[in-house]
Amino acid sequence: MLVPERPNERWSLDFVSDAFTDGRRFRVLAIVDDFSRECLALVALAIVLGPMADKGSPSLSGLRVTRDLTAIMARRGRPKTIVSDNGTELTSMAGLRWCQETQIDWHYIAPGKPPFGTLLCNALPGNGCRTHSWRASTAASATSL
Repeated sequence: MLVPERPNERWSLDFVSDAFTDGRRFRVLAIVDDFSRECLALVALAIVLGPMADKGSPSLSGLRVTRDLTAIMARRGRPKTIVSDNGTELTSMAGLRWCQETQIDWHYIAPGKPPFGTLLCNALPGNGCRTHSWRASTAASATSL
């Protein structure tokens, strides 16, 4: 993958996750401009509570992802290309339809590819790639993001 040469040439999307001290997990969708390394948005997902907490990670609909991308484009301009892994939130019919309507190229990479993760981690506040952190509440998570 070529290194972008100007802003809005390529945006990357990926999910980062963490857990509160009580074990509840949460996920955040990070949208990053690969040239400027600017974090364009952090979209927090619902926290899994109670008996559903062990049933997997919180998810985000493809429609919600496309709405957030459209909002970013309204204030920033459109990207030439978007890069992400092929997670279900990012391969939905809503996402495919959005790509056709906006005529933006969306490239999928294998999950966890190092170059993508490195770009994303360097762009997140506080150098976002922590292997362990302790968050006791939603407020504490919002403050650190």
